[in-house]
Amino acid sequence: MALLNTNGILQEINQTALSFIDAKRETLVGSFFWEIPWATRSKKIQAQLKSVVSKAIEGELARCEVEVQRYDGQLTMLNFLFTPISNAQGEIAWILAEGRDLEQQLSYLSLYDQLTELPNRHLFMEYLEKAMERAKENENYHLAVLLIDLDRFRVINGSLGHDIGDWLLMEIGKRLQSCLDEKNILARSGGDEFIILLDDIADFAEATHLAETINEVLGRPFSMIGYDIVILCSIGIVYYIGQEEGAQLLRDADAAMYRAKQKGKSGYAVFHRRMRRELVSRLQMETDLLQAAEQQNFVLVYQPQIDLISKQVVAMEALIRFRHPQKGLISPDDLFIQALEDTGIIIPIGEWVLQTACRHLRACWNAGLLIKRISVNLSAHQFRHKNLIKKIITFLESSNLVPQCLELEITESLLLEEAESAINTLRNLKEIGFRVTIDDFGTGYVSLNYLRRFPADALKIDNSFIKGLISSPEDIAITMAIIDMAHALGLAVIAEGVETTEQMAFLREQTCDFAQGYLYATPMEDRAFIEWCKQYSQNP
Repeated sequence: MALLNTNGILQEINQTALSFIDAKRETLVGSFFWEIPWATRSKKIQAQLKSVVSKAIEGELARCEVEVQRYDGQLTMLNFLFTPISNAQGEIAWILAEGRDLEQQLSYLSLYDQLTELPNRHLFMEYLEKAMERAKENENYHLAVLLIDLDRFRVINGSLGHDIGDWLLMEIGKRLQSCLDEKNILARSGGDEFIILLDDIADFAEATHLAETINEVLGRPFSMIGYDIVILCSIGIVYYIGQEEGAQLLRDADAAMYRAKQKGKSGYAVFHRRMRRELVSRLQMETDLLQAAEQQNFVLVYQPQIDLISKQVVAMEALIRFRHPQKGLISPDDLFIQALEDTGIIIPIGEWVLQTACRHLRACWNAGLLIKRISVNLSAHQFRHKNLIKKIITFLESSNLVPQCLELEITESLLLEEAESAINTLRNLKEIGFRVTIDDFGTGYVSLNYLRRFPADALKIDNSFIKGLISSPEDIAITMAIIDMAHALGLAVIAEGVETTEQMAFLREQTCDFAQGYLYATPMEDRAFIEWCKQYSQNP
């Protein structure tokens, strides 16, 4: 077997194919398939091979039978099958065989994943249906399905390249296989998902025990060419209780997997029927957001940030809302953000937020407001996007603003997940002049060493600590420690979620720099915000 790219150039070839044509790998890889030496000995063969490769490039399954002359001079009849495969590069698989062996290899291709050589989803469903039949005939026969989704795998592919990504998938498959007995089935569902059939288990506790083992095994670093890569995964577990169809069982496993993701990285969740309703809600949210993007039903609202010494409005935060036709303005939650990511619209929506925020700051200046900057939250997808800085500069220039006017908020958890690459990105942002704030500080367990290395300007204390001020000794101690630590590192401190005068007085006493919250104002749309600022400036 071999792989061709979409130009027909040979990318890889295995030893079996090399032995058929008695050639060395280095003489073939990098050449157009129809121009490798043994093909060019006959113009007819060359034209025939070029024709079938062209069909495969266009998405067709193409095959031919030709007599070729091997490098040792012998003539042999070979069957060729060219088929598009579903990977990130859109490559073409070339299967080479003698006589009827081609039919066997074609059957293999339809049932097994070409990268990991594990059963594919189609073959897995056959195994699952047979196991379900056995379970229906014996009430003491138990089985479970585990759906494993690799967290942040697209980030690894994007930053380290698809070659390392493919190597990781193969190594992950081997580690997963090492966790299983011979009677259990491991398959690659596609992309960054694997599925496991636990067949004929003694009790359902075996499934949760296996999930814990998998998280432990995959949590050990994968080492390759100087990289130590840690893989986290979310696992959905569903038990077969005698009523579900195979396809429904996988949908239930998928619903459980999403619940595991919501609970946090590297976890698992067992399916419950209420998750079906949650899955329907998630799908409805995705549909609503896609329609909102088409109909421009997103809106920005703005919340002022107050200097606790001067009491003046010095900045504002831009917050996105979804204007639902029945429910009104909806604030984003984890489901909202996840739906934006799953539908693929988080990047264009994020760009719209940045552009609209820049225009609003210019409108505030035109209205005579003395606001220094506007802050915008960056999603993980935006933060990783290669055109992030270029896009932001374009939006700033279109509103005649400078980088110092824009404050970019990045969550502490995002910085933790990708510490080294995040440091480089933050440095690039800082060098241009953007202001950087670490959002939700105190929830992600950033080490002091990392905090010292992150080139940030400010910390925003998570509102969960602000709520406990005055009444909770722990929250008081944590808030005081964050303020002292930040100032010692030269960072400003913003407290969000300030709702009472007692909280505000405590923060001012502790020399917190800025505050925002319902004590001052709820988030407002553009015109309302400008009017509020004008009134507030008269009696701060």
